[in-house]
Amino acid sequence: MTNGKKALLWALGILVFLVLLTGYLNMTIKKKIIQELSKNDIHKYSNLNVSFWKQEVSLDSIVQESSNASIDRIELKGINWLKLAKKPEFDLNAMSLSLSNIHLPIKGELRYATIEKINSKGPNITLSNIDLKSSYSVDQFMSIIDSRMPYITLHLPVLNLINVNVKDKRIKKIMADEFSAEVSEDLNIPSGSKRKMLLSEVLRNIESEFLIDTLDLQNGNLTYSLKDKGSDQRGNIGFNNIHITGSNITNTQIAIAENQTMILELDAKIENQAPLHVVTKHFLGEENAHYDLYGKLTNMDLSHGNHILRSAKGVTVQDGIINSLEIDGSFNKSTSTGQVDIDYKDLKIDMNRRFDKILNLLGNSLINEEINKKESFEEERDQQKTFFIHIWESLLSALRKIILIG
Repeated sequence: MTNGKKALLWALGILVFLVLLTGYLNMTIKKKIIQELSKNDIHKYSNLNVSFWKQEVSLDSIVQESSNASIDRIELKGINWLKLAKKPEFDLNAMSLSLSNIHLPIKGELRYATIEKINSKGPNITLSNIDLKSSYSVDQFMSIIDSRMPYITLHLPVLNLINVNVKDKRIKKIMADEFSAEVSEDLNIPSGSKRKMLLSEVLRNIESEFLIDTLDLQNGNLTYSLKDKGSDQRGNIGFNNIHITGSNITNTQIAIAENQTMILELDAKIENQAPLHVVTKHFLGEENAHYDLYGKLTNMDLSHGNHILRSAKGVTVQDGIINSLEIDGSFNKSTSTGQVDIDYKDLKIDMNRRFDKILNLLGNSLINEEINKKESFEEERDQQKTFFIHIWESLLSALRKIILIG
């Protein structure tokens, strides 16, 4: 046999060996992936493709049976199989990840989330077209539930997660340049017996630990609507040009030991007109969960709130300007204390349905038409109601003292 033929046979032998080795490695990796999918209750999927040499994995039509969550397609590229074999942890900084058309049920079809695309590049992750939805309209939703919960929809065209560290469960920054939301409540529905938690308690009850260093959501719009007890009308009010920032959003004990304060800040315009500024400081320690709040509203034409005032309190404002309204208080699980400072003028109202029994009789004669005054509040909290309602009721308790003559 000539040397040329020997070399050719040797090359063919090496090629066959590599083909067999590749097939073996691909099958071994597939078996391992199937095992991991099964551990996570994922038995429905198709087109599992593995390439050892290309360092790629792709998978279609993934369904988690216990939750009915689904993903149309997953692609993972740049996998270091040898490194992964030594230490079974995915290093997203060295890979690229792509997920398409994610469907995540939250409360059956009452609420669910969809994400059109998730892409990672190095430590940064981009989520496209995030939606929180319901299969039902507002009225259908409210007729189905047996205890009070808000109807919520949310749309985020793009959400950026900057410098994600999977090992430390830490995200340096979350950013969005635009978002829109709708929140509706119906106070005719029983509140139920379950105590509504403060935000710090909600974070502590999330099983997976996480730390978000900073949050920055801009150019948001929110419509809030309310149907009060005894009313069949739904009133709404709009918040525009919303800018939300936050820091130290976490439930990790290490981060809380270093800094127990989470700060959230909101700037917006009510009905595209009146500037609103709110700062909350949430104390994250397990003992004595509470938060401090400061809020300021300026240059508010009260008639712009008539749509929700008519529904919530049976009142129409004929005239009235809030030059400045400030609230400064401390809130915990059961009580609130603080003060309200308001400067308003030319207040005149119509009692369409109800406001106060005495006011219904005597109307505007018992209302301070113009005033600049501070008043304190101390308000017990109905723990079946949300912390937002507690803030609202604390504010109203002080305003009643200010607005009513004597």
